[in-house]
Amino acid sequence: MLARRTALDELPRAAVAVLVVTLVLLAVLGRDRAPEAVLAAGPRAPGDAGADPGPDALRGVAGAATVARVEDLVADALRVLAAPGAHALALGPAGARTDPAQPAGGADASPAAAAETADEDGGGARDVALRLDGVVRAAGQLVDGAPDGPWEFRHADGTPQARGVFVAGLPDGAWTFWHPDGTTRAAGAFARGLPTGPWRAWHPGGAPESETAFLDGLEHGRRREWWPDGRRRREGRSVRGERDGRWLDWYESGAPRTQGTYRDGLRHGPWTSWHENGEWKRRGRFEDDRRVGPWTEWYASGQVKEEGVYVAGLREGRWRFFRTDGRLERRSGTYVAGRRERP
Repeated sequence: MLARRTALDELPRAAVAVLVVTLVLLAVLGRDRAPEAVLAAGPRAPGDAGADPGPDALRGVAGAATVARVEDLVADALRVLAAPGAHALALGPAGARTDPAQPAGGADASPAAAAETADEDGGGARDVALRLDGVVRAAGQLVDGAPDGPWEFRHADGTPQARGVFVAGLPDGAWTFWHPDGTTRAAGAFARGLPTGPWRAWHPGGAPESETAFLDGLEHGRRREWWPDGRRRREGRSVRGERDGRWLDWYESGAPRTQGTYRDGLRHGPWTSWHENGEWKRRGRFEDDRRVGPWTEWYASGQVKEEGVYVAGLREGRWRFFRTDGRLERRSGTYVAGRRERP
């Protein structure tokens, strides 16, 4: 155990409740997936060591990718709460003080003094805030110890970071998030802690990044993504959190990268991927996320790299593998259930 104590060790009850705010968001928004960027990846694409999953190989996301960067923002607030030198401000009954940057006495309340104030109050609605390095980084209202009503988080320079409303400890209604440069990062709504309806995100500087929609906390409907220069990055549809129908991906240069279809979140049907120079990379077919039938792979030069047949995701029959100069490789031969049996 570390001997050094942080500000978190001495935060009063009111400030610890601010920590609860962040934990609530982390729990609600991080359900069944890893942290990712807002609207950056969409539902998780099934893995396949031999296939080209496209951009999802970089950052796969299950469900609400929109909310993932929301999670990052709340995690930033969480780090602020644990930072050495953070001061918790118990500002009194709700509505008694309109400027959280100016606590009673004209100075930051010590954690001990704020704790005494909160303990004496014994519950009810309280305005609370957390200051670090002279900047109020989080401020809002607690009702019986739970975040309720408008809350605001700020970057280290004091510019807005996130703003929205809690109802009985859960985010509810419209929320907006900002980049450090002041441009909007993401915007959408929650219903009792779950993302709902349209969500949009922007790159730093204001260029559109992505847009999608949610139903009961699951991505549902069309998703579109763009590179910072405005070129298309990804398009497709989801049904209750699962990819369905045709999905397309593009390189940042604008060249097509992958095209394929999903059924109930699994790759199903024809799939094609390209090298960035426009040459084919892979072509074949999936059934329930397993390769079936003839598959061919090419080098960026256009030279065939490998070709053969899959049965239920395993190599079967005669397979040929080629070097970049077109010469046949030694691993070519006859395969049975994915294993090479003879040359």
